[in-house]
Amino acid sequence: MRKSSCCTAAQHVPQSGNKLTHTSGDSWSDIAFSLTGEQPGPDSPFGNSFPSYPEETAIFGAHWFMYLTTEFNKSYIETYCLARSSGTVNASITPHGTDDFVKVLQGDFLPIYGGPSESGWHSSSSLFAMFFGVNDINMVAEEWEDDIPMILDEIFATYISLVGQVSTMTFTNDNRAEGTSSFTRPALVTSYSLICHQ
Repeated sequence: MRKSSCCTAAQHVPQSGNKLTHTSGDSWSDIAFSLTGEQPGPDSPFGNSFPSYPEETAIFGAHWFMYLTTEFNKSYIETYCLARSSGTVNASITPHGTDDFVKVLQGDFLPIYGGPSESGWHSSSSLFAMFFGVNDINMVAEEWEDDIPMILDEIFATYISLVGQVSTMTFTNDNRAEGTSSFTRPALVTSYSLICHQ
């Protein structure tokens, strides 16, 4: 199957010069990537994933970002997919599973992959894609029908704050590497599902 890797997540720092994508989200993006398994590399741009990928994904096939990585480009891209099934933005607001966006970004991605300035996460070569909302909206509609606007405001405040942390990381890495204080926003693709509840 996949080649074993000498590097675990704790040792892995994406290298400058590589084109990188980071994906966060719920089951519509989850590929069961393990932080301690094989990391993305030339022989496996997603690193480790479902044993019988892509048949085990929520859509029984390749997810959207897989096409971006392997089909619709001419260059080598490493994709770090930390999406988790049942994921919400903030489990303290909408407790649905254990791997919310707060934990995935602050507890997993930034400490392990955020890296120092020599890491590859720079605004010129990185794409961050975050797709959330299905689980949040369903829980809010079911549990807090009378407080939907207030709860959604809390969720969006967390979401915007976390997206800002991604911008800050690439800003810091850009400046350390280039010795400048200019601000260039990384490429961000964010989506938050809005479902009408009647």
